[in-house]
Amino acid sequence: PESPSPAIPPSDEDKIADKVVTAPDPKPEPTSLIEDLNALSPQAREIADLGTKLYKDKRFFDAVIIFRRALKVAPDNLFVIAHVAIAKIQVGKISDARVGLEKVLLKKPKDLLVLTNLAIVYSRLKDFDKVIATLNLILEIDPQNAVAHHDMGVVLGKTGKLKASEDYFLRSIALDPNYTKAHLTLASLYMDQKPPALDLARSNYEKAKTLGAEPDLLLERRLTSP
Repeated sequence: PESPSPAIPPSDEDKIADKVVTAPDPKPEPTSLIEDLNALSPQAREIADLGTKLYKDKRFFDAVIIFRRALKVAPDNLFVIAHVAIAKIQVGKISDARVGLEKVLLKKPKDLLVLTNLAIVYSRLKDFDKVIATLNLILEIDPQNAVAHHDMGVVLGKTGKLKASEDYFLRSIALDPNYTKAHLTLASLYMDQKPPALDLARSNYEKAKTLGAEPDLLLERRLTSP
């Protein structure tokens, strides 16, 4: 992500006109766990780096094994605990992931990486109240987070709050007009309305396609059916 522009010192004319230019709030760091990574011993750091590489290569089962090996060397390191849990999400060990992430959250209550993955865990467990509470925490820390707005829209839709769901999708798109997934989800929501809002559904679906989305044949059939 781009860094915010530095503050521009106001000119004398600006001061007279009381138009002081200020910098936008800096974007929150996604994680403070880098401090814990850097605190690892050379041996543990080498193992953790291998786990990170395996995760990036989508070798998730191997990543779990390697991160657990790092955990034996550094059992209290929050970076390792969190990344064991994050890798476990990818292999379907959701309850185990929850335990690890909640343990880290006790000491890192505003870490966006931990909160984001906890929202995924709670969603997989269908604990929608906790998903909503966690996404609210993310949005308190990072109000400009288009993904969190989108995900809030999804969970509110699952709980039947369709108008609130639409509002969050629209906020997500306002923050990031090129967020493909939000346009697709919003198109589906408009199609599910009774009666369907066909024009709005079509415009969002076409926007998603222009942004590179794969064709959704089921949605296309619904959009073109009489």
